[in-house]
Amino acid sequence: MITEPEEPNVEGPEIPIISNYEALAALNQIITYMEQKSDKMEFSNDHIRTIKKLRKVIKWEEFHSKQQVTLDSCFRINKE
Repeated sequence: MITEPEEPNVEGPEIPIISNYEALAALNQIITYMEQKSDKMEFSNDHIRTIKKLRKVIKWEEFHSKQQVTLDSCFRINKE
């Protein structure tokens, strides 16, 4: 009896995790680039507006991902 060899479970390369800060920095660079090159390249205001909306969404996510530290967590005393 002939059996087919099992195909290895090959997953694609891992996608690196990019922080909100890194994404915002990249978007700011893209917006600056588009504004500088808008007269030489065909970047419409709609393209720039779309990137700015994406930046706004990531800023919102960054703001809401932060957690406030309570004062008592700074002064915890280990009672043993």
